[in-house]
Amino acid sequence: MFTFPDIDPIAFHIANWPVRWYGMSYLISFIVWLFLVKRYNTKYAPYFANKINNIHFDNILTYGVVGIILGGRLGHMIFYDFNRMIQDPISIFKTWEGGMAFHGGLIGCIIACTLYVKRHKLSVYIMADFIFLVAPIGLFFVRIANFINAELFGRITDSKWGIKFPGHSHP
Repeated sequence: MFTFPDIDPIAFHIANWPVRWYGMSYLISFIVWLFLVKRYNTKYAPYFANKINNIHFDNILTYGVVGIILGGRLGHMIFYDFNRMIQDPISIFKTWEGGMAFHGGLIGCIIACTLYVKRHKLSVYIMADFIFLVAPIGLFFVRIANFINAELFGRITDSKWGIKFPGHSHP
């Protein structure tokens, strides 16, 4: 059994502001997504009946980021920390205290991107293809950050490839 590597969740500091691996994973995911969808659109655009101007990807990324952050945070608060949200509604905005739910972020992103696509009369199906084409890359980077934060432990095992996470009892 492996012991969890002692990785500091803070990647580096800018002045006195800590930059965490978790935030870096989101930033890297968004940059890679934007690069890949623009490249894919440029390379394969002649095959689409409704060509999409690359400027839409910049804009939909903004909508998607807002949807992911708001949806992820609200999802966490509603499903996992509802009493705190009711007692202290300002806690919704305290993202530095942790708490993002994947399913909330997914719902928020879908709603935000759908609003953008409908507003600009783009093809929902083609835009969904672009978004979902590279979304797994973002999930990969965020899961790496979840591992660094020791957040994704599973059930107790005695297998040789299991990992001993800090703060949890092991056989």
